[in-house]
Amino acid sequence: MNNNDVETTYDRDIEAFVQDCGDHEYIRRPRVLRWLKQFGDDEAPLAMKVLKNIRYFGASNLLVMSNKLVDMVANTYPHTKSSAVFYVPVGGPGTGSHIVARHLRINPNVPNANVVDLLALYRESKRRKVEVVVFLEDFSGTGNTIQEWWSVNAPIVLPIGCTVVLGVLVLNSAARALIDEDLTTLTVQELTERDNVLSPESDAFGQSEKDRILDHCMKTSCSEPYLRGYGKCGLLVAFQHGCPNDSLPILWHESTTWEALFKRRSV
Repeated sequence: MNNNDVETTYDRDIEAFVQDCGDHEYIRRPRVLRWLKQFGDDEAPLAMKVLKNIRYFGASNLLVMSNKLVDMVANTYPHTKSSAVFYVPVGGPGTGSHIVARHLRINPNVPNANVVDLLALYRESKRRKVEVVVFLEDFSGTGNTIQEWWSVNAPIVLPIGCTVVLGVLVLNSAARALIDEDLTTLTVQELTERDNVLSPESDAFGQSEKDRILDHCMKTSCSEPYLRGYGKCGLLVAFQHGCPNDSLPILWHESTTWEALFKRRSV
């Protein structure tokens, strides 16, 4: 099956994917076709199946999920005034956590002055009552980054004497197992081992298909720690602002042997 045949045979599915990812700067029909072609003519059905199993979170999804997180905080701590709840992005400028923070700044139920960075939180705690701090993250695949961040910053936060919560829009089950050791977590959407498309628990693909997907991952020339997605997470997840390396490298790894479908998240 050549490129023209793929485009003709799967025209509606390709167009549906392009429309679903309409706010992503990379996802245009020519790029999707080039990405599909890399699988080879005989593997077009598998490539299309992978494409249809990608879970894409666009800007509008993140806005809705960010607002839902605020509602979850209000329901979990119903007797706490909104003025005493602070939201702090975990990552630096340009990260997904700051995108979540930006959405919260336009939420009418969140005082704008209560969406702050860690230094501002510390200053505010000297001026007024801080009852709950919600640390923001858009996604966590393994939990390693958050655990490392918390180990560094806990000495700054704990003396404030407030309730500490981690608010994650999309949380992988492997991350929860690690994060729950240290933090209370609220999550809008949780991924399970079934979302690891290479795992025995996943029924999205048959075993032969899983083996062939792994073969295509090897074609990307990514290093061993990322072959099955970082932490062997095996996800097919992407965001408007980038694709986490917990997803399979066929989505995000760019090399001389492979053209990525999505751009990699910057941090």
